[in-house]
Amino acid sequence: RIIDNLGEVTILNREEFIRQDLIKAPGQGCGAMINRQPASSNYFTPENFRGQSGRSYSLEIFFQDGRSYKSRLEPMPKAQGIDSILVEYNTLPSASVSQPVTGLDIFAVWQEDPSEMNFYTWELGGIYRIKTPPIPGQCCIYDPREPGIVDDCWVIESRLEGTIKSFDDRLINGTAAIQKVGFLEDDGLRFSGENVSVEQQYYVEVTQYAINQVAHTFYQSIETLSEIDGEIFDPPPVNARGNIFSLEDPNELVVGLFDVRSKSIKGRFINQRLLPEVKKRSVCGDCRAFFKGQIETPEPYQ
Repeated sequence: RIIDNLGEVTILNREEFIRQDLIKAPGQGCGAMINRQPASSNYFTPENFRGQSGRSYSLEIFFQDGRSYKSRLEPMPKAQGIDSILVEYNTLPSASVSQPVTGLDIFAVWQEDPSEMNFYTWELGGIYRIKTPPIPGQCCIYDPREPGIVDDCWVIESRLEGTIKSFDDRLINGTAAIQKVGFLEDDGLRFSGENVSVEQQYYVEVTQYAINQVAHTFYQSIETLSEIDGEIFDPPPVNARGNIFSLEDPNELVVGLFDVRSKSIKGRFINQRLLPEVKKRSVCGDCRAFFKGQIETPEPYQ
């Protein structure tokens, strides 16, 4: 459950997550089928729950064996809105000379609030349309849940950046800020549309989170730990303990963070012409299975 600084209690609801694996379907030739099985469970707040900037929140966790844990009371900072998104073509180092890693660097632009110290982290997502018609002589993946193959879908990508990034405004406080927040690789599918209409363009979406100093310090520690690979010039090890503690044993080492954050979202369409050269590859089959695509047109394209 979550408790705020005014004593209001919000119970979290448990939901089971089902993992989907594509496996070979017996007797189906080139086809495949979906294997679904429980993988884990998550906890969610009620749909009408919204955190409010200026309020503080604490998380409490209770186990059936009697153990209990609690986070410190953490303030929710005020969101800093993104003014615009900039993109810039880039080529990354690659082991393959013939197949370099190319794509677009994504930058967020916003106006800093000079009245207080601010901390940020970002997530990158996107949407694109893909067509996966049959390719002669090639085995294609299909989904047998429904009759018929769907070969025209919208692909929704979320949390594209796997590396935790955390940023503070000490050097830019009160000024216009620009920060690289991610990289969109040209994988041969994202930018392969003909760009004759908006429907063929990639839609990138940047979520900028305002976080507090406790979360910033924790993420910085995780970044430092990820850089340690056994070299003599590695940074010294750090303790990424977080803000959760045991109510029975204050000395128990608990690794984890209750992160209270507010967000601002900005999106834009990316035209193929922003890339000097576009990679293209063909895939076939039911795009609902292979790309977890959806048939319904997403809001940015409506």
